[in-house]
Amino acid sequence: MVNDTPEKANLCAYPVPVAQAAGWDALHAKERLRAALAEIDQVLTECQEYFADRADADCVGDPLEFVPNAEMRLQSRCEEALALVEAARK
Repeated sequence: MVNDTPEKANLCAYPVPVAQAAGWDALHAKERLRAALAEIDQVLTECQEYFADRADADCVGDPLEFVPNAEMRLQSRCEEALALVEAARK
């Protein structure tokens, strides 16, 4: 099947099988996604480690309860996002 619609035929100067072009795009999209996920994982891991050193919680209120500081909240968000990245890799 070569450029089975006029719209697809007009996209290139020479005939490219549609299935081949779609496979090429899908392959490169997966590679780009893997690379992006690796970069996101690395950045989130660095952020999580940074916030882990600064995470703390204060005991406030009546009755007393622990309230996390901003760093602890951000560390938790990084951990949640890392779990999403890991799930996306599967």
